[in-house]
Amino acid sequence: MFYGSEFIMKVVLVLAVLSPALLLGGVGYRYYAGWKAQHIAVALGGEVSE
Repeated sequence: MFYGSEFIMKVVLVLAVLSPALLLGGVGYRYYAGWKAQHIAVALGGEVSE
């Protein structure tokens, strides 16, 4: 009947699944990047900003 609405529902479902995954990946990368920068600063004898 309405095949367009089925397509839209699939797009919404994909976005609903990918959005939290990308959010968690971004948050994880933010903490990893901060951790990495801190360890590089310590290794180079620099100051570590909290």
